[in-house]
Amino acid sequence: MPTISRERIAQCKLAIANAKEVLKKGDRIKVSRFGGLKPTYTFEGWDGNWMRSKSGIDDLAPIQIEKINGKEIDILNISKEKH
Repeated sequence: MPTISRERIAQCKLAIANAKEVLKKGDRIKVSRFGGLKPTYTFEGWDGNWMRSKSGIDDLAPIQIEKINGKEIDILNISKEKH
């Protein structure tokens, strides 16, 4: 089993905190998924630190967000403006 670096753990925690600050129900989120897929989901809420989609997908990682409502975003370096 591969180990996760402390730096990556810190990045994931920052992504979670930033996403929880900016995402609201109904936002469209484009995320990177296993196998190179990049689907767009409608954000419904949170399942712990995992994002949950309106369609019931509940294992979406905030670190993998690429776009919110069609706008490219660096989830690790976001401003406090609304997306």
